[in-house]
Amino acid sequence: MTKNLNALNATDYRAAVLKTESKPKELSVGPMTIFMALNLAVETSNVLDQLKRAVFYGKDIDQEAAIKSLQTIGKIAADISFPIGTGRYRDPRDGDFFQGVPVETRAAITPGNVNLRLLHAALGLQTESGEFIEGLLPSFFGGPIDAVNLLEELGDGPGWYAEVALDELGFTREQCNFTNIKKLQDKKDGRYKKGAFNPNEAIDRDVNAERGLLEAGSDRKLTDAEATAIIHQKAA
Repeated sequence: MTKNLNALNATDYRAAVLKTESKPKELSVGPMTIFMALNLAVETSNVLDQLKRAVFYGKDIDQEAAIKSLQTIGKIAADISFPIGTGRYRDPRDGDFFQGVPVETRAAITPGNVNLRLLHAALGLQTESGEFIEGLLPSFFGGPIDAVNLLEELGDGPGWYAEVALDELGFTREQCNFTNIKKLQDKKDGRYKKGAFNPNEAIDRDVNAERGLLEAGSDRKLTDAEATAIIHQKAA
């Protein structure tokens, strides 16, 4: 019997995702080209994170860090242009194209070290995030937001690709949801100990305490009672 798509639970959703997952047997693009492209994404995310903090947390941009990321973006973009522009991006010995990277690093990066499922998830989360951003841009000019398109990108990114990563890491969606809320709202060690957003706590985080909550919660499922208690936690 066909499942009712309007009533998919987490288990059924994962099963449906895995049926449509591409599973190549080997990395068919040079590992160094992929590595540099991922670093390009990281540096771009660093700049966006600075802007996020400025807009939503009231924090000034760390100009030195932002400029460093922007300069690194330019350098990586120039370096990666060669293998892509010459069509040699599939060369498994593409480390020779990146002479600015220490030889020890280039030697250590090999196709066999790459977890293809997590790479698929990482690339997918990044590209779907970009498409979500692209869908937002028309609103800056007073244009309409295509809600259906944004729904699609949310389903593909935080939905489909995240599910692949969770499956590879051995976690359930419930564990992911639980550890996320626990990290944010635990009364003792959470980021927001009173259960609601606070800009100062958003900036001055105790990352070690948050890590402890994540590790403690990653091996168990969230019960309905715990979910209700955490989500509806009242200010002390």
